[in-house]
This record gives sequence, structure tokens and C-alpha cells, in this order.
Amino acid sequence: MLFSYLIFPVTCVYYNHASKDSKLPGIVIKCMLFSIPSAIAEHFIEKNTKLVQYKKGWNSYYSFISIAFSFLFVRLFMAVVRKVEKVQANN
Repeated sequence: MLFSYLIFPVTCVYYNHASKDSKLPGIVIKCMLFSIPSAIAEHFIEKNTKLVQYKKGWNSYYSFISIAFSFLFVRLFMAVVRKVEKVQANN
């Protein structure tokens, strides 16, 4: 719950701010720099505590992919919002 409602959204905001002026390679590298620690922490918590229990077939690799995809999707959405805002400001 803590990750879903607090840590991930705050991290996503930081990622979007950090990658705001980056080109595609920088966006992807920064995405990895934000996603990998989250997936490693989740893997550690799943293996060493009972706080996270995966359902059928889910593992930390899928968590990494979903976290990275979420960061990139939100980044794309924010890029579109910024472009629309810029167009509206010029009109």
C-alpha cells in the first residue's frame, strides 16, 4: 500500500522532473535508474519478508517491466500535456 499510494507517485513526479528536458536516450536511462532500485527493493522485500507475496507466475522481473512502463507512459502523457499547454499559451 505504501509503495502504490505514496512512494511510486512521488518517484514518478521526480522522474518526470528529472527527464523533462531529456532526449529519448536520457529518458530511457533515467527510467532505468528509477525503475531498477524499485524492483530490487521489491524483490528483497518479497524474498526476505512476508510483506509482498506474488500471485501465480508474477515475479520481480514483471514488477520491473510494469514500473518502467508506467514511468514511460506517464512521461509520454506529461509530454503531450506540455505540448498542448504550449500551443494554448501561444494562441
